[in-house]
Amino acid sequence: MDLEDLGIRYREISLWKRLVFLFILAVAPGGYNYWDRHDQLMSDQQAAQTEKKSQEDKLRYALEKHQKLAKLEENLIGLEKTTKEVSKKFPDEIQMDHVLEKTELITQQLGLSLKLFQPKEEIPSETAFKFLKMPIGIQLVGTFGQITNFFDHLVHLDFLVNLENIDLAVDSPNAGAGGIDPSMSQEKKRAQMRLRASCDMSVFRSLNEREAKALQTLYDNKRAAEKAAQDAANPPAGAPPPPEAPK
Repeated sequence: MDLEDLGIRYREISLWKRLVFLFILAVAPGGYNYWDRHDQLMSDQQAAQTEKKSQEDKLRYALEKHQKLAKLEENLIGLEKTTKEVSKKFPDEIQMDHVLEKTELITQQLGLSLKLFQPKEEIPSETAFKFLKMPIGIQLVGTFGQITNFFDHLVHLDFLVNLENIDLAVDSPNAGAGGIDPSMSQEKKRAQMRLRASCDMSVFRSLNEREAKALQTLYDNKRAAEKAAQDAANPPAGAPPPPEAPK
């Protein structure tokens, strides 16, 4: 079949069939190209979705980390503030002049008479948190209201104070040089009665590294001695008796 015969046959085909034939010829290369690359396109799409999910996970992790960092920063600021407050409560050294100055200032403001301020030996703590306590024997004279106000002021100082062994006694039945007016009620008489208050005002300080190690060694030796004494007093069943001391 030559080219002229093909032309004759083509002219004999109806117009709509020719249009369909031309449409097929136009879309066939694109369709073939699509089906030929279908697997590659699907693979690329899946890879793109996987990469998108990976980037979304990284973004979510970064946002969560940023929130955690902000929370950690807030906690760090709180810890630094707490550390400063604890450092004030448990200083590295007890400044006795400062303690005495504060105590005298309170007594003067409240109209009390400070009769005794006597620091004693430091006492190590027997708790898990190691520190040293220094009791200070104090004695003062004033009315009951003045004394209770004095105690309240002490426990609100910028350093830690603990009050122990409090003892109250009547110092004098008279209030001032003129004495107490006998016509006063018992309540007013008690309010003006002067008392002598004695107590131990304890202040505290933290331990340095050398002191902490020495104290820990002391406690370890003490516990070992107590355990040895307990084992000697309660030997296990069947154990030979301890040797007798030579006479």
